[in-house]
Formats: sequence, C-alpha cells, structure tokens
Amino acid sequence: MDVTMDKAGRVVLPKAVRTKLGLAPGTEFSLEVKGDQLTLQPKRPSYLKRKNGRWVWDTGEPMDPDVISRHIEQLRNDRIKLLAGLE
Repeated sequence: MDVTMDKAGRVVLPKAVRTKLGLAPGTEFSLEVKGDQLTLQPKRPSYLKRKNGRWVWDTGEPMDPDVISRHIEQLRNDRIKLLAGLE
C-alpha cells in the first residue's frame, strides 16, 4: 500500500488501516526509525492487550456485567452504522 507525504510532512493512513487497527482521531503513536525504515505503533493502554489476534480488555479486575453489556451494545450500534454507510 502506498501513501504520499504532503508539504507539511503529514501522511494520511487509509481508512481500511484505521478501521482494522481501531484507530481514532487523537490516537498517539510511538515512532521508531531504523535506517530508512519507519515504524509507527499505536500507544495502547496497558490494559488493552492482543490475544489470539484480537484486542482484549484485561485490567486484572472483574468488570460489572452491565457495563460490559452497554459497551458491547454501543460497539454493535457503531458497527451497524458504519456498515450501513451512516457514519
């Protein structure tokens, strides 16, 4: 995938990449330079961990089931809007 830097030094990440990685405006990244290679990695809170290819919330503490249900419902609604082209 190719992207182009503008005069101000900005590079736009394609929407498919932002969606796949769950990136939103304001996401912070760490930048590593090795030779002529750049690596951007989203800074994730320590309680958000990747397990079996999926991001999971792991605070080490049990969460309130009602909070989890509301969060899942909100994510479903957001996904439906995205797929329906309403967002």
